[in-house]
Amino acid sequence: MAKFSSQDDALYMKALKLYNYHLQRHPLLTKCCTSAVTSSLGNYIAQTLGGQSDLKYRNIVAFAIFGFFGTGPATHYFYRYLAAAVKPSDKNSNVIKLTIERLFFAPSFLLLFFYSIPLLEGKGLTAAHDNFKVGYLPSLKANWKFWSFLQYINLKYVPQQYQTLFTNVIALFWNIYLSTKQS
Repeated sequence: MAKFSSQDDALYMKALKLYNYHLQRHPLLTKCCTSAVTSSLGNYIAQTLGGQSDLKYRNIVAFAIFGFFGTGPATHYFYRYLAAAVKPSDKNSNVIKLTIERLFFAPSFLLLFFYSIPLLEGKGLTAAHDNFKVGYLPSLKANWKFWSFLQYINLKYVPQQYQTLFTNVIALFWNIYLSTKQS
């Protein structure tokens, strides 16, 4: 079992302080950057674990672009919207938030993903549509299974300003899965 030293703890605290510093000053940009990093890292890991002899850098860049311009802004504004639209004092507010996220945000965001990634990779609209037809429904079902409990935790316990970061960390693994599902 690996042991962590107080020096490791200090490094984590410095990283958290740096993240908070940027989050307070530039919340959208910070969330876009963390989304780009986790999205591209997920694709890189999927390629590496998948035994790719040559990395497809265009895929990695496509995931980074989608993370920066898609995931970061979408989650930033969506979580702000949820916080404003559903007050904590509302009866069953967490269930309402989760229902909105699961039935509206997740399906539409996944649709955006399945069309955007092939286009960002330069494959064209026909390939994007084919990618959607093959991968969307199985991925949506997997999304509902994988993310539902995690989103409940996120929406109930994670402060709104950290909800994108929480999903980014979990999405690292989800992006590995999605990388294997999109053609």
